[in-house]
Amino acid sequence: MARRATSRDAGVGSSTQPPAMGLERTVRVPLNINTNSAVLQQQLLNNRCGIPPKLSLFTQLLDKNTTHMLFRFANKYRPETRKDNRRRRKAKKAAAASSVAVNATDEDAIKALDKNKKGKAEALDPVAAYDQQAKNKTPYCLKYGMNHIAALAEKQMAQLVVISDDIEPPEVLVWLPALCRKNDVPCAIVKGSAQLGTLVNKRSATAVAFTKVREEEQVEFLRLVDLVTACYAHTNQQPARRAWMGGLRGFKNRVKVALRTAVAANPSSVPATATTAGASAAGATAAGATPIN
Repeated sequence: MARRATSRDAGVGSSTQPPAMGLERTVRVPLNINTNSAVLQQQLLNNRCGIPPKLSLFTQLLDKNTTHMLFRFANKYRPETRKDNRRRRKAKKAAAASSVAVNATDEDAIKALDKNKKGKAEALDPVAAYDQQAKNKTPYCLKYGMNHIAALAEKQMAQLVVISDDIEPPEVLVWLPALCRKNDVPCAIVKGSAQLGTLVNKRSATAVAFTKVREEEQVEFLRLVDLVTACYAHTNQQPARRAWMGGLRGFKNRVKVALRTAVAANPSSVPATATTAGASAAGATAAGATPIN
């Protein structure tokens, strides 16, 4: 009786493997290497491919010192969190229930709380509820959201717009700088949507806008707007807005172009092999064929 043939697995991890099998294709590449490779590929594509003027504007970031001043100033105008909003509304409700003016003193507030027994549980912190008038009003804060900022820019209510440079896909917000320029609204481009998100208590934000600034900080804000306007003065000019970026040739292609130029200028100074290669490429170009780069 003939012996029955059995299948043998020669894969990785099995008992039977080819003697000359290389394991380099089966090694798991770390995540950081894949990430770095993707970043390098993106940089290479940005250098080789032509970037339209609308997208090349997002590579012109605000300078480092002005960006530091901008974020330090914007930290004062962070939107209130849910906890702060709940506390402010609670204080406003307690002020209305106790019939005490918002700008009343702490002593008047405490007396009113003693008279109003039902309001004791609602206003346990009389200082936060009655001390300052701004506690019971909506505070000054940054505005965020594409549609909201677009509406503010169209109505010319935005005083300064800050846009992130890493928007994906870029056509979502590529029109915002032109809209701000049309309505005479200063705009700046900074690095990182996650960095903008920290200003509005979000993971990321495509853009933020200033609408109102406190009176005591008007001078500092106007100085900041002047710095932003001066930084983007050259980009608002017509030639800069029409300039393309990218389109750089690779090393091999640059060598070939230089060789063809040298052959066309002085054929006797080039070796015979190079002259033959250059002549063949020039002949193919003259015949109407596109040489392979």
